[in-house]
Amino acid sequence: MSAIATNHKHEHAMGEATRLITNLLRCVLFLVKNDVRIVGFRGWNSDAGVDCVVVQVAAEPRLYRIFSGECSWQKRRQEGARLIFT
Repeated sequence: MSAIATNHKHEHAMGEATRLITNLLRCVLFLVKNDVRIVGFRGWNSDAGVDCVVVQVAAEPRLYRIFSGECSWQKRRQEGARLIFT
């Protein structure tokens, strides 16, 4: 592989990583500004090249006010004491 191709590959990967981290940061900052307690977060790039961001928050009534019907969930499962909606 040539040096130019390698540099392009690295630049592309760095661009994807930067975009993913920026999207994750935006999500976390939005929740923090709305006084939502964040339990954890993670981000990854799927095999299809889609940014996936998951932010775990404490269950609070204000979540309903913040999102007011704009969110929906596909699955619900129990993990220990947590009830997970995805």
